[in-house]
Amino acid sequence: MEAVMVVEVLSGHHRVRTRYHFGAVGGEARCTVGRSVACDVVLDDPFVAAVHARISVDAEGRVTVTDLESINGIEIAGRRRHGGEPAELDGGVFRVGHTRLRVRTAREVVAPERADRGGSAWWSRGTELKALAAGSVVSIAVTVFEVWTSTTQPRELSTALVTTLLALLGLTGLWIALWALASRVAFGESRWVRHAVIVAAAYAVVSVVTGLVDVVNGALGLHLSPVVGPLLVAIAVWIALWALASRVAFGESRWVRHAVIVAAAYAVVSVVTGLVDVVNGALGLHLSPVVGPLLVAIAVSIALSAHLVNASPMRARLALGIGVTIPFVILAVVLWTQARSQNRSPSYVGDRDLVVPPALVMRRGETLERFAPDLSDLRGKADANRAFVEREDPSPEEDESD
Repeated sequence: MEAVMVVEVLSGHHRVRTRYHFGAVGGEARCTVGRSVACDVVLDDPFVAAVHARISVDAEGRVTVTDLESINGIEIAGRRRHGGEPAELDGGVFRVGHTRLRVRTAREVVAPERADRGGSAWWSRGTELKALAAGSVVSIAVTVFEVWTSTTQPRELSTALVTTLLALLGLTGLWIALWALASRVAFGESRWVRHAVIVAAAYAVVSVVTGLVDVVNGALGLHLSPVVGPLLVAIAVWIALWALASRVAFGESRWVRHAVIVAAAYAVVSVVTGLVDVVNGALGLHLSPVVGPLLVAIAVSIALSAHLVNASPMRARLALGIGVTIPFVILAVVLWTQARSQNRSPSYVGDRDLVVPPALVMRRGETLERFAPDLSDLRGKADANRAFVEREDPSPEEDESD
């Protein structure tokens, strides 16, 4: 096997910025890495020494990296190494300073060539413009319909239409400009038409779906929750953001994978919390109200960790740590705020039982002899809460008298 190697300098998005090819000299290929012009691979990184490391490939294709007495050393598989002892490079990727390098040899198995089916790509500039036009027409039509049906005074219709359309154009223009700027920074091109297509298509789909939900709800009398529309919008935005993060990190959106994560997490949370409520009501267990939010936090932690693993190059352990920390910190703050508000309310009565059909009730309620003392205790608790609130927040009359 010929001792040749290609050293690739990777960007922050794991894309190749520069390639260096080295042939065999005396049965071995080698090169030096550093900031000095005397090095074979020259890096513009202030955390890299003038001559930082040496890469060697023997006739069998074995790759070793040697630190040349640098301050920051070399990092292989998350472990930092110093000294002049050669370290074998199994994964092909290592880091010097803040720069990642990848070494490829003749032992690398190259994927087969993809077949070119011929013809132009289906997603061309013309297709983008057609999609933008269609999405814009649908969005404007739905917006006009919503304003028309919600305006009670005919004389105010024209003003409401102009105001709404100008606000919509301003917000979407700002959104498209921000994402075009981000694309310009990341890829060197604005891609504003593509971002405009995304906004127009997303707004059109969300508007049509929520409109159909309202129409079906009114026509069939389903009395669906008003949360359905905003929930669909939130799920779509959530999936789109994670797909964008995956696109930036790995060059592919992986939106199906992120949609599966969201759907699985929401389904598990809904089923488990529903079962907990039914069992709680049927058996009269009087479980703590923290159980439901705790289950939600666990599901969100798992889903967030899965999103981070699929949308960022971070390790699974770090992703799990972040995914667990954020939901539980938010849960602790919410529960503390809720408990403080409940303790300060004299009229609050904790009721943790779900009303279930009589056929599901396996444990009957308390007897009258046990219920009466509990009922009498409510007045004492309310008086205690009222006294606490008066001490913490005295009324204006008391302030003036003082």
